[in-house]
Amino acid sequence: MATATSNMPELEPGLYYDCARGRYIGEAVQQLAQEYGWTAEYCDSDGEFYYDAWDDAERFLQDFAPDGFYCGTHDDDGSWGVWRIADDE
Repeated sequence: MATATSNMPELEPGLYYDCARGRYIGEAVQQLAQEYGWTAEYCDSDGEFYYDAWDDAERFLQDFAPDGFYCGTHDDDGSWGVWRIADDE
């Protein structure tokens, strides 16, 4: 996995890609990661390693999430964004 070395701003919390995109969310996540300096190989939704590339891009973007937040799919509806880590109380 590539490391975050750019001077890009922190990702803003909230919705980035709604669940209407379905499995194509991974393409948008990879494109966002490229904007932030991710240098791994992009893989479109028909590629054999698509979900691996999506996961790698998501983990890369985590370096740009604010403390207490994660980059990923929302548990309620499958939309992708930067979400607050829930307390387990």
